[in-house]
Amino acid sequence: MTLDHSHTKVILIGNSEFPYWPDGDIKNIEVNLEKLIDVLCDARMVGIINPGNMVVLANKSRVDIQVGRSDFINSCKPEDNLIIYYAGHGLIDIDNIDELYLATNDTRITNKRITCVPSEELKSAFW
Repeated sequence: MTLDHSHTKVILIGNSEFPYWPDGDIKNIEVNLEKLIDVLCDARMVGIINPGNMVVLANKSRVDIQVGRSDFINSCKPEDNLIIYYAGHGLIDIDNIDELYLATNDTRITNKRITCVPSEELKSAFW
């Protein structure tokens, strides 16, 4: 299968700053996102993405990520190919280890269910 580059859209989500999480900060997430953008847009490399078809959400709150994701989905058409990328911390629920939570910059470990983005919520938005 070959991707139709004109119908490929990307959402890149990355969080490196966790002010409510002692020692939670991750170095180089922004650099990671920048390098991935370079690879996706450079015709000498992957070169498949028009920068206008890309949304970058770096160091955003849960609400900002949810709104950005919703706006992204609403901009997509049925024929679009979607690439979703997340860089940052993930947390599991001790009561349900199959549930993964994506940490945001307002994540509080003691309240992950309301301060993180559940991976199932992200997935279900695209299915």
